[in-house]
Amino acid sequence: MLLGALACNREADVRAEAKLLLDKLHALSGEGTLTQRKAALDALRALPLHEAQYGHTRDLCHSAHLQLLEAEAAQLSARKALDEAVAAAQPGRAGLSPERGQAIAAELERSNAALAAAKKAFPECEQATLALTREAR
Repeated sequence: MLLGALACNREADVRAEAKLLLDKLHALSGEGTLTQRKAALDALRALPLHEAQYGHTRDLCHSAHLQLLEAEAAQLSARKALDEAVAAAQPGRAGLSPERGQAIAAELERSNAALAAAKKAFPECEQATLALTREAR
C-alpha cells in the first residue's frame, strides 16, 4: 500500500512540475515589452526541474524564444539607428554615412540570423510542449 501511495505522489509531483513548466512557457507568448519577455525568459531558465525531459523542453524552448527576442532587439536597434540617421540628414547632404549604413546592415543581418535560428528551433520546442501538455493532464 505504501508503494502505491508513493507512486501516486510521484505522479502528482511530475504532473505539477509539468504544469509549472507550461505556465512559464505560456508567459513567453509574445505579449509584453522586450524587457518583460526577457524577464520571463530568465525566469524560465532559472526554473529548477527534476524531470530530465522537462529540463530538455525548458532548454529547447528557452533557446528558441531567446533567438526570437534577439532578432526583435536587433531589428529595433537597426530601425532606431535608421530613424536617427534620417532625422539628422540635412537637405543637400548624404543622409547616411557608409559606416553608419554598414552598422545598420550588420544589425539587420544579426536579426535575420537570429530569426532563422528561432525558426529552426521552434518546431522541436512546439513538439516538446505538446508532449508536456499531455503529461500535465
